[in-house]
Amino acid sequence: MPTISPISSHLLPYTLDNNIAVVSLADADPAAEAATTAHGTLVSEHRLSPFIVLSLFNTLTELERNPEVHCLVVTGGTGKFFCNGFDLKFIHANRATPNLVDDLQQATEQLLALLLKFRKPTVAAVNGHAAAAGAMLLLAFDKVVMNNERGYCFVPGVDLGIVYSPGMTALMAAKLPVQMRTDFIVFGKRYGATELEANGVLLGATKESVMPEAMKIAQDLKKKAAFPEALGRIKECLYHEACAALECEIDESIFNPIYKPMGFGNMNPSVDKPKEAAPQVQQATIESKRRSTLVATQIESNATILNLSMRLATTEEGA
Repeated sequence: MPTISPISSHLLPYTLDNNIAVVSLADADPAAEAATTAHGTLVSEHRLSPFIVLSLFNTLTELERNPEVHCLVVTGGTGKFFCNGFDLKFIHANRATPNLVDDLQQATEQLLALLLKFRKPTVAAVNGHAAAAGAMLLLAFDKVVMNNERGYCFVPGVDLGIVYSPGMTALMAAKLPVQMRTDFIVFGKRYGATELEANGVLLGATKESVMPEAMKIAQDLKKKAAFPEALGRIKECLYHEACAALECEIDESIFNPIYKPMGFGNMNPSVDKPKEAAPQVQQATIESKRRSTLVATQIESNATILNLSMRLATTEEGA
């Protein structure tokens, strides 16, 4: 009976300062960042391997539950890449274990759904290239600041013979303006930060100012975490097609369009505008009927993550 791989509970390095959590995809050790994995992938590319996907998922889950976290910032460090997509060398090395590869894709889609409806504001500080699934990761954030001196954002599926899943496609369609969708999603056009900013997708900044600009946005947004349950639900309603497809769930907004209360019980009497105050830790529940659905979704998500951990542990034992 295989044991759970240690990476199933691994967390990426992060700092918490003034209620802003900063998570880095880059290794704090420059020597480790310059190394290659067992499959020959450059660590500095921050490709979506089981290690990165599970670690980032676990880290975000912990930070979402932490009442001291009012905003999330994720950075790729100062190197050439923010995220260069799936770890294709890992995937090719494990083609004989298709369930492991499928679990990696499904776990990645769970990660994207988690980010889309994250109950705190999210900001990506994009230092360099964001390619393929890395571009989708970029688009899953609420706000993005990207290096306008180096780096492209694109999805090259058409040139690799890869078809994006319905969830990935819905995510890109939800986050991109109509005039960009065909060139970006279908034809894999490469966009720099300047052109993306001109289309309203993100904010461009010099290499040195990417992180300061991201932190400035986070500072301005953290007050929006006063009602995290409401924030998460607003995002989930906005991106309901993408979330449902990414999580392989029925889109209730379309197939079960029932009345859902807005949560007026959360409001203070005679207050019709937000106060400039620290986020509230305790709050009323927006929808008590939604609890069972949330629990079921979390169980399904955890099962996907656990499956990936188990399959990876089995693969490592047999290596």
